Amino acid sequence: MKSQEYLALEQMIASANTESDRGCALILSSNLENRLGNLIKRLCINLPKEIEKKLFSGTGSFSTFSSRVDTCYALGQIGEEEYRDLNLIRKIRNEFAHTEGELTFESHSIKSRCSEFNLVKEAETDHPSLVHHFSKPRDKFQILVFSLCLTILDRSEKLSNNRPITPTSNSILPRNNAK
Repeated sequence: MKSQEYLALEQMIASANTESDRGCALILSSNLENRLGNLIKRLCINLPKEIEKKLFSGTGSFSTFSSRVDTCYALGQIGEEEYRDLNLIRKIRNEFAHTEGELTFESHSIKSRCSEFNLVKEAETDHPSLVHHFSKPRDKFQILVFSLCLTILDRSEKLSNNRPITPTSNSILPRNNAK
């Protein structure tokens, strides 16, 4: 049986397939950014809602795609190749978000970044029978993002049962037992 999160991921992919290249890049990368945030939340103690909001929104420590990628790498939740691919995805997302005018996955800068994905290079080398799935830059982007979402979802679900409890505060001062 598929989890709610997996079903939501499938729906997101289906939705992205009907979008323009810009819409596809923004939808998929935002979903990946959210999954990284959820992974970090599962690594945290049970935070009060106001502190969680402070950390994960606005100018909080974990509010940006970049900070979430860096944090997950620093905490050993993603490897070097995933880190590199996530940063390429982030750069592609930023280019789509901040470029005025026509931009597609076939645009030189986007196409070039998509060809740098580790997953694509690995498929070309180790699994030549899969290369036809990676023929277009948009396909490369979608397959990589979906693969990373599944990987991060799996890691996050494995952590969910081991979430640390909220620590109790202990003063360094001795207690005064006199009444």
